Amino acid sequence: MSRRKALKNGIRFKWDATVKQLVLNFTLPLIAGGVFCIALIMQGYYGLTSSVMLLFYGMALLCSQKYTYSSLRFLAYAELLLGLIDCFVVDYALLIWFVGFGILHIVYGIVFIIRHKGEK
Repeated sequence: MSRRKALKNGIRFKWDATVKQLVLNFTLPLIAGGVFCIALIMQGYYGLTSSVMLLFYGMALLCSQKYTYSSLRFLAYAELLLGLIDCFVVDYALLIWFVGFGILHIVYGIVFIIRHKGEK
């Protein structure tokens, strides 16, 4: 999306050091969390898988937010909080996972569009 927006505004998009740092800081926690989730599933610990997904995704967002909009940290904190709550209420894991990866992203997207509507 960034590349498309840059081309639309006549700006050349390039993979510079900042973009590389963003990708690195986002993917490392995400890959570590994914491997940990696979290990949990292979060992039969299904109850904590959704909370681990939310926690590592929140950490990935938090690690990468300094290279993007600062408002991303609020989504990261919300994901982390939901992941911690999910650790203790395993019976509602699917509902909390849905709220974290579904509802929160929709709300954040709406707020982001409203806040940054006039920016180019």
